[in-house]
Amino acid sequence: MKKINLFGIMLLLSFGIVGCSKDDIPEISNEKFCLYLSSETMDKAVPIINDFLADLPSNLTDSQKLQLLTEWLKSKSCIIDATILCESCIVGLFTPTMSEILISFRENGIVEHLVLDIEMANPLQVVFYHRHYTPYDVMIQTNRFF
Repeated sequence: MKKINLFGIMLLLSFGIVGCSKDDIPEISNEKFCLYLSSETMDKAVPIINDFLADLPSNLTDSQKLQLLTEWLKSKSCIIDATILCESCIVGLFTPTMSEILISFRENGIVEHLVLDIEMANPLQVVFYHRHYTPYDVMIQTNRFF
């Protein structure tokens, strides 16, 4: 009887130890992420994206990490598309190299496009985001003189 109880306890403990891997940690729900994904509340979505990037294995190349990020973003129901615009294309004299990912999502019935600026540090992280402008966009600046 003691052997059965000891065996049962050891079996439960082994399931407990094996069952607590990092893969089993619940990811933030799709709905919560999508609530944060808007041009006005993007600041709340960025830390979630950065947490995803921080959890990627360090043995992957930066290219692989960017690809995994786009796939992860596309898996969210609120994201229409995610595309790598450029990899390590923004080089500053005193700043780390940056990459850009374009995301498309629907906001109030209109498709919005935001560009995530990703610092190519370890870990990669979104440090800024901005609207995406195409060559066909027209910008007009006016000055008011009183």
